[in-house]
Amino acid sequence: MTFGNFKEMDGAWVRWSLDAGRIRDRLDPAAIARHMVAADLAVYRTEAGGVVLLEGDLQDGGLKEVLWRFVSDQQSWHGDWFIWNWIQVERDGRTLTMRVP
Repeated sequence: MTFGNFKEMDGAWVRWSLDAGRIRDRLDPAAIARHMVAADLAVYRTEAGGVVLLEGDLQDGGLKEVLWRFVSDQQSWHGDWFIWNWIQVERDGRTLTMRVP
Protein backbone atom coordinates (compact mmCIF):
# COMPACT_ATOMS: atom_id res chain seq x y z
CA MET A 1 0.00 0.00 0.00
CA THR A 2 1.35 3.44 -0.93
CA PHE A 3 0.63 6.73 0.86
CA GLY A 4 2.21 9.78 -0.81
CA ASN A 5 5.93 9.14 -0.71
CA PHE A 6 5.92 6.18 1.67
CA LYS A 7 4.70 2.60 1.36
CA GLU A 8 4.71 -0.71 3.17
CA MET A 9 6.80 -3.56 1.72
CA ASP A 10 7.19 -6.92 3.48
CA GLY A 11 6.51 -5.47 6.93
CA ALA A 12 8.88 -2.53 6.44
CA TRP A 13 8.07 1.11 5.69
CA VAL A 14 9.83 2.70 2.74
CA ARG A 15 10.03 6.50 2.47
CA TRP A 16 11.68 8.44 -0.33
CA SER A 17 12.34 11.99 -1.41
CA LEU A 18 10.50 13.50 -4.32
CA ASP A 19 13.76 14.90 -5.74
CA ALA A 20 15.65 13.09 -8.49
CA GLY A 21 19.12 11.74 -7.94
CA ARG A 22 21.15 11.08 -11.09
CA ILE A 23 23.82 8.42 -11.48
CA ARG A 24 26.31 8.01 -14.32
CA ASP A 25 27.86 4.59 -14.01
CA ARG A 26 28.09 1.29 -15.87
CA LEU A 27 25.88 -0.19 -13.11
CA ASP A 28 22.25 0.76 -12.75
CA PRO A 29 21.05 1.95 -9.30
CA ALA A 30 19.67 -1.49 -8.39
CA ALA A 31 22.99 -3.16 -9.22
CA ILE A 32 24.82 -0.50 -7.17
CA ALA A 33 22.45 -1.07 -4.24
CA ARG A 34 22.85 -4.87 -4.54
CA HIS A 35 26.65 -4.55 -4.64
CA MET A 36 26.69 -2.18 -1.66
CA VAL A 37 24.43 -4.28 0.57
CA ALA A 38 26.22 -7.53 -0.35
CA ALA A 39 29.62 -6.04 0.51
CA ASP A 40 28.39 -3.91 3.46
CA LEU A 41 29.72 -0.81 1.69
CA ALA A 42 28.79 2.61 3.06
CA VAL A 43 30.19 4.52 0.04
CA TYR A 44 30.18 3.70 -3.69
CA ARG A 45 32.04 5.98 -6.09
CA THR A 46 30.48 6.17 -9.54
CA GLU A 47 32.49 6.25 -12.76
CA ALA A 48 31.51 9.91 -13.23
CA GLY A 49 32.87 10.86 -9.79
CA GLY A 50 29.59 10.92 -7.87
CA VAL A 51 28.82 8.93 -4.76
CA VAL A 52 26.04 6.71 -3.47
CA LEU A 53 25.84 6.40 0.32
CA LEU A 54 24.32 3.78 2.62
CA GLU A 55 23.63 4.72 6.23
CA GLY A 56 22.08 2.77 9.07
CA ASP A 57 21.77 -0.94 9.78
CA LEU A 58 24.00 -2.61 7.19
CA GLN A 59 23.60 -5.98 8.95
CA ASP A 60 19.82 -6.41 8.56
CA GLY A 61 19.28 -8.64 5.53
CA GLY A 62 15.55 -7.92 5.44
CA LEU A 63 16.11 -4.16 5.19
CA LYS A 64 18.72 -4.73 2.49
CA GLU A 65 16.36 -6.87 0.41
CA VAL A 66 13.51 -4.35 0.65
CA LEU A 67 15.87 -1.51 -0.30
CA TRP A 68 17.18 -3.40 -3.34
CA ARG A 69 13.67 -4.34 -4.52
CA PHE A 70 12.39 -0.78 -4.13
CA VAL A 71 15.35 0.66 -6.04
CA SER A 72 14.81 -1.95 -8.77
CA ASP A 73 11.18 -0.86 -9.11
CA GLN A 74 11.91 2.89 -9.08
CA GLN A 75 15.01 3.31 -11.28
CA SER A 76 14.74 4.60 -14.82
CA TRP A 77 17.03 5.67 -17.66
CA HIS A 78 16.91 9.23 -19.07
CA GLY A 79 20.38 9.63 -20.60
CA ASP A 80 21.70 8.72 -17.15
CA TRP A 81 20.21 6.72 -14.31
CA PHE A 82 17.43 8.30 -12.26
CA ILE A 83 16.60 7.28 -8.70
CA TRP A 84 15.17 9.27 -5.79
CA ASN A 85 17.96 11.15 -4.00
CA TRP A 86 17.20 9.35 -0.74
CA ILE A 87 15.32 6.20 0.11
CA GLN A 88 14.87 4.95 3.66
CA VAL A 89 13.65 1.53 4.80
CA GLU A 90 12.48 1.16 8.43
CA ARG A 91 11.33 -1.85 10.43
CA ASP A 92 11.24 -2.42 14.18
CA GLY A 93 13.19 0.78 14.88
CA ARG A 94 16.03 -0.15 12.49
CA THR A 95 16.68 1.90 9.35
CA LEU A 96 18.73 1.68 6.19
CA THR A 97 19.03 4.77 3.98
CA MET A 98 20.45 5.09 0.46
CA ARG A 99 21.46 8.62 -0.60
CA VAL A 100 22.46 10.02 -3.99
CA PRO A 101 23.67 13.51 -3.01
